Amino acid sequence: MANRILLVGGGIETVAGLKSLRKLGLEIVVSDADQNAPAKPFVDDFIRASTYQTEETIKAVQAFHKNKPINGVMSIAVDVPKTVAAV
Repeated sequence: MANRILLVGGGIETVAGLKSLRKLGLEIVVSDADQNAPAKPFVDDFIRASTYQTEETIKAVQAFHKNKPINGVMSIAVDVPKTVAAV
């Protein structure tokens, strides 16, 4: 089973952090409303959901998690504590 982490928010500021997580051997999933989020080319999977719409993100992550379990969630340089905590 993969060690998979969800990053809520895929802005340009997230890229450096996710590269560090990759070095730890983690599979990276990013959720963002922007289908062309800057972090998208650097991740294993992408969930399209607004970082500021907590319920939307929860539903999308639950659907994803059924097929590919997520082991942790965090954000990097994105002010979304409510969404991260809820997921």
